Amino acid sequence: MADGPLAAVVHLEGSRGSAQIAIPFASYPQGTLPLGNGLAAALIGLLVLLAAGMVSIVAAFVREGDLQPGAAPDADGDRRGRRAVIVMTAVVIAMVTAGGYWWNSESLNTGAG
Repeated sequence: MADGPLAAVVHLEGSRGSAQIAIPFASYPQGTLPLGNGLAAALIGLLVLLAAGMVSIVAAFVREGDLQPGAAPDADGDRRGRRAVIVMTAVVIAMVTAGGYWWNSESLNTGAG
């Protein structure tokens, strides 16, 4: 959430014509509402589902990306797929961790945490 100057624009109509006036005011967040336990659990579940989907898509791409239709992956393709799972899992964990640090810093900046 950005804070700073905003303006309320008022349009006036009168006997002498119409006018427009901007009334400036400062905007600062006054607080945040707490996240309910149910919503938090649902969001964490969706995060896990999204992360597992990312890992499985990359693993399937690496394992089966160069195969002909209907062909099964060989031992080398399986090995590359497992390596892709390990690397992508580390990438997803790093992304989620970085997102958590960002979220906490924003929470501290707005006075919510």
